[in-house]
Amino acid sequence: MGLDGSGAPEEGDVYDVVFPDGMHAAAIVLRVFDNSAVFGMLDYYGDAPAGLESDGLRRLYRMRRAGFSGWNLVLHCSLDEPEGAYLGRVDGLEEDYEVVERGDNLGRFRHMMGGGAYWDRLRRSDPERAEAEWKKRIEALRQQDLARRRARAAKKGPGRLMNDDRFWALLGPGDDWFEDPEGAADACVERLAACTAKQILLFEKTLTYRLFQLDTKAHAETFAGRGYLSPDAFLYARCGVVASGSSTFERVLANPSEFPRELDLEELLDVARRAYEAVTGEDLEPTWELSYETGSNVVGWDA
Repeated sequence: MGLDGSGAPEEGDVYDVVFPDGMHAAAIVLRVFDNSAVFGMLDYYGDAPAGLESDGLRRLYRMRRAGFSGWNLVLHCSLDEPEGAYLGRVDGLEEDYEVVERGDNLGRFRHMMGGGAYWDRLRRSDPERAEAEWKKRIEALRQQDLARRRARAAKKGPGRLMNDDRFWALLGPGDDWFEDPEGAADACVERLAACTAKQILLFEKTLTYRLFQLDTKAHAETFAGRGYLSPDAFLYARCGVVASGSSTFERVLANPSEFPRELDLEELLDVARRAYEAVTGEDLEPTWELSYETGSNVVGWDA
């Protein structure tokens, strides 16, 4: 016994493993070392914890999917954060196995056990669900990474930006943007296309930062009032504030209560990309972590 807190783990101890879908599997201790143990997934799968006489409790689980067919699911885990109800002991499996001690790359029991068996079973029983769940998990990891990057960017600042006078001159008169948004966008693209690729990138980074600065909880509350905050509408409204010119931008930035509620200037977002493609023939790929998407300024939203 051991993982339930009743003593050190011993070879043959079996523990319950709960899959993400609530189904139960089982893992057995194959070898015990000084501060770690080698676990093997057993060939049990049911809607309740296994009993010691359950079918499959004396067979190691074997992967069935392509590329891993026939592989036993055996993991060398640390015992720092054990988890899993102790089910009892199984003396002897139906097959021989060999375990070699490893001192590196030890995973934790609660994070690793059962994952491979869960996905292997799900892929065989319900491929469409498995694909959907996997895509959902990948997207969740991507969003977590994006959130970390945005938080890091918010704390460390923008780095080098375009000279203010140069930026506002390239942007053009605010009146033009509101009288003829498409025409003003085309004119801005022409001005940017006369610049170097590096200057266009710097313009886009500076625009991103200006929009990022306005992405705060206080500005959003003024914009939305007591209604629903549309992330896209708030972004397009911030574009309108920036396009209005330097004085309007600085005033609204300093006074969130003056954020206008009827602006919508989505056209501003594409000017640098259009100019960059015209100059280089390639897509503009940001090299910075800043983002103008609503909610990116984590410091501004936490304030």
